[in-house]
Amino acid sequence: MDAKQSEVIAAIDVGTNSFHMVIATVSTRGVLRIHARNKEMVRLGTAAGDMKKLSEDAMDRGVSTLKMFVKEAEQHGAHVRAVATSAVREAFNREDFVARVKKATGVEIEVVSGIEEGRLIYVGALHALPLVSKRAFVIDIGGGSTETVIGVQGEASYVHSAKLGHIRMSKRFFPSGISNDASVEQCRQAIRGDWATVFQSLIAYGFETAVGCSGTIISIASMALARRGVRVPESLNGMVFSRTELLETIDAVVKAKTTAKRAQLAGLEPKRADVILGGALILEQAILGLNLQ
Repeated sequence: MDAKQSEVIAAIDVGTNSFHMVIATVSTRGVLRIHARNKEMVRLGTAAGDMKKLSEDAMDRGVSTLKMFVKEAEQHGAHVRAVATSAVREAFNREDFVARVKKATGVEIEVVSGIEEGRLIYVGALHALPLVSKRAFVIDIGGGSTETVIGVQGEASYVHSAKLGHIRMSKRFFPSGISNDASVEQCRQAIRGDWATVFQSLIAYGFETAVGCSGTIISIASMALARRGVRVPESLNGMVFSRTELLETIDAVVKAKTTAKRAQLAGLEPKRADVILGGALILEQAILGLNLQ
């Protein structure tokens, strides 16, 4: 293996809700070998509408987390690449945050468009699952946006990024953490409205398999496993869930009318309890609108 093949890379996802880092090497054949992972819930974006400004506290949390990540990357001798998504790209003061990170860590954050974010999500899914030969629908529900992708033979044929995120929808429709039938239905209608033409395009492109990424979907899947009465494994990669069990799990989230009650749901990380409802309803509408099985 030559030097280029064995270069260690630390890839950091500067997300709206969480920051993720994967330290890995990639062979010339594209085989990914992961050496370490890290994840921190930062809540960089917290707005119900457009995320127009990053707060000082949020930027402080972001800088602190990235300093920790970069220190870990240096221990592995890794080259660091950091990519920021919804919260940073929408903020008018994003350059302030980028400059603070550069000064504190030496890392230049790359702020990507929603379309590029979707493409990167599909590339990540290709490394995790045998999808190259399949016509795949990939959905990633983030804190500020949701990306939907149709991938065909390793290429992203259709990519859409919607301002539908679990933080954004939860803060907009359930700001106090309390829900009722009316607020849930308003949230559903808003999601359907944003996605109406997108669903038409996704159905027109067609797909044979559906893949879910992101913390929201992992959380719903973990709750579904808990409802089966089985232990939730460390990794859920490649696990298959039926339409019925996902919708039943989402219904359990909807029936928990407060953050405190949602925090008691088996399989759910309590720190996600305040934003899981918005995310669950986004997934619900994707399942129903695209007739996912």
